[in-house]
Amino acid sequence: MSKGIFSSQERVVVEREACDLSRASLSEALGGIGLDEAGRLFFATEANVRFRSAYDIVSTVLEANNYELNLENLLSCLECFKLGLRVKLSHKSNELETPVADAYTPCIQFDLPQKGRVGPLLKKFYEEIQAYEAEVARLHKMAIGNPEADAHPADTRKENKQLKRENSALREKLDELVQKLDSATRQNREASKALEEMNILPANVQIGTVHKVSYANRQITLKTTQTTITVPMARLSAVPSPGQKCLISLQEGVAIELLFHEDPGVSMSVTLARVLHVENERCKVRDERRRHWLITAYNVREEEIIRGLSRGQRIALYFVDDHLVRFAPYGDEAEKKLVARIQESLVIKQSSHNLGVPGAAPRSKKTEDEVP
Repeated sequence: MSKGIFSSQERVVVEREACDLSRASLSEALGGIGLDEAGRLFFATEANVRFRSAYDIVSTVLEANNYELNLENLLSCLECFKLGLRVKLSHKSNELETPVADAYTPCIQFDLPQKGRVGPLLKKFYEEIQAYEAEVARLHKMAIGNPEADAHPADTRKENKQLKRENSALREKLDELVQKLDSATRQNREASKALEEMNILPANVQIGTVHKVSYANRQITLKTTQTTITVPMARLSAVPSPGQKCLISLQEGVAIELLFHEDPGVSMSVTLARVLHVENERCKVRDERRRHWLITAYNVREEEIIRGLSRGQRIALYFVDDHLVRFAPYGDEAEKKLVARIQESLVIKQSSHNLGVPGAAPRSKKTEDEVP
């Protein structure tokens, strides 16, 4: 690598105030690569290092100048690596306080490693080595039987055994609950089939099947042997699954009450909220996580609920896969019991999931009702 290619009229500039560039023009004739007279400062103009990484440049220079290629030397060069200019000074620069350049070209420069020079990057490197050596010494001390250190693994093993016993007890309890639920479901299914076969239902009660569940319109469509019925979810305490059977109590052709007796339906989540504003068939509420929801009534039942709300009133919001499917004032005991039952069901299902028992995994979808 060449040395001494700096002339009295050429220099490397890495600070804006070191040279007046107001009259200078870009000149590729200043291109070059080399070291200063002392052999400590390396520079290379942009054309000579184009498309090369900083590591590639530094490692090449270190090897060319007989430096060992290790992390310490690499960091020493990288921490003083700068972008600057190589300039050609005006002949009158010696007479001026700030040298004036006639021409310039972009370049990079860095100092070669020097003993005793430790910058912030190299200092951090040394500190990390010291911390690593201290950790190795500590682990070695534990491995040869330090009495104080041995106490911690023993405590951890004892705690793990206790957790395994509790986990096993919870799994047995969960299996028992699942068996009871399966038994109750089978009994309800058999009772439904018997009612259907014996045809002993009252005239205002029919057996229906869930044909469609619409989260967007918050309603379900039921089919009976005689007709098709649409029911708002606001009248339900649970959201059924398509194909699920139920008993429908009718009054003048309108569904007054539904009884789903074969399975509990789709899992719902619930959160409480405060009413912020009510206007006609719309209301704005804020839930416990301070999310705002703009709710518009989709049917007569929801219109009745919204008209009965007032600012500051608490309401319960029910969701399926982040879709708002039901809302109701949180006041009477029946609503409070429903909220408590759903929250308890969610806790049980989450426990099942954590224990590896098959269950519904939570999913997240953006609902159109949420207001930023």
